[in-house]
Amino acid sequence: MLEHGGNKQLFYEKYGVLPRYDFSANLNPLGPPRDALKLLRENLKELISTYPDYRYRELEKAAYGYFQKEEVVLGNGASSLLNYLLFYLKPSRGLIIGPTFNLYEKTLRNREIPVEKLDCALEEKGYSNARAYLLQKGRKGDLLLICRPNNPDGSAWPVSELFKLIALCQEKGIKLLLDESFADFMEDEREIFWRNSGKLKDVYILISLTKIFAIPGLRLGALILPEKDYKDFKKFLPEWEINNLAAEIGPVLFAQRDYLLKTRALIKKEREYLSQNLFRLGFQVLPSKANFLMAYLPESISSEQLLSELAKYRIAVRPLQNFGLKREAVRIAVKTRKENRVLINTLKNILFKTHGKKSRTKKWKLEK
Repeated sequence: MLEHGGNKQLFYEKYGVLPRYDFSANLNPLGPPRDALKLLRENLKELISTYPDYRYRELEKAAYGYFQKEEVVLGNGASSLLNYLLFYLKPSRGLIIGPTFNLYEKTLRNREIPVEKLDCALEEKGYSNARAYLLQKGRKGDLLLICRPNNPDGSAWPVSELFKLIALCQEKGIKLLLDESFADFMEDEREIFWRNSGKLKDVYILISLTKIFAIPGLRLGALILPEKDYKDFKKFLPEWEINNLAAEIGPVLFAQRDYLLKTRALIKKEREYLSQNLFRLGFQVLPSKANFLMAYLPESISSEQLLSELAKYRIAVRPLQNFGLKREAVRIAVKTRKENRVLINTLKNILFKTHGKKSRTKKWKLEK
């Protein structure tokens, strides 16, 4: 699964089986909200046999309530909105804070926009290096792309530093695209930038709703725009950008306050469980504020070996070879305790029995 997590067909083509436990896709382990599934079941025939109302009035009204902003545009997933935004802005150059989600670079190059990579996302104070670069080499017409929490490691630069970076960008005539597709998994809402940013000039906030609500097959994303761009950008979207299924359940999703609180509590607890147990197995786990963990592999096993061994148990994790890392690493989604326990026990079997690795803890039984 080199191109994207969650691709079961690629897994099948390589290993001859479908994954039973898919830790390669960073989706809400609670699954879609029950109210949304009920609505789809009861109205499926009508929804798939009629055209969407291209005005999306009920959906937009619900979105304004959820985001507490009027300058919100909804689309067929965050990737679609990213494409339209690049077409709308026509930046002279894309500056990517990496290593990060490789769709940014792919989309920029597809539009023949030059790309400059600033590899400081994994540094403790990478924002300092980003500011230094912008001071020296940033120029008017650039578009700076930041993922927060960052994919693949789950780190999130402090809100206070983001405001400093934004001020510098505005001085230099640089626009900022902030991708907060995983921000709703952060336990403290004060750390979610789009919830606390107010109205900003030349700052565009991209949000994938498919992750937090576990609906990647339906596709639904949002883009928060500066007031001056809102009406003009909407003209770039086709009349039926959002399908009927996503449009109908959108208002239900935006009303799921208790679901979000339950999700954050679960992610915090299970992320800690996974991190501690992976560390005891010899993985170097990076701190994360998202619903996934990035972990450097123990020296006793290679990435290809680990993936092949896990495939025997029909378990998928996300390899990170195409992120340009210097060491072999994997990204692991945070799931329920039952699923997380299966992964940890399987890794123990692989590392201890197959490769004879010793635990950091002398007495350590398989998780029950």
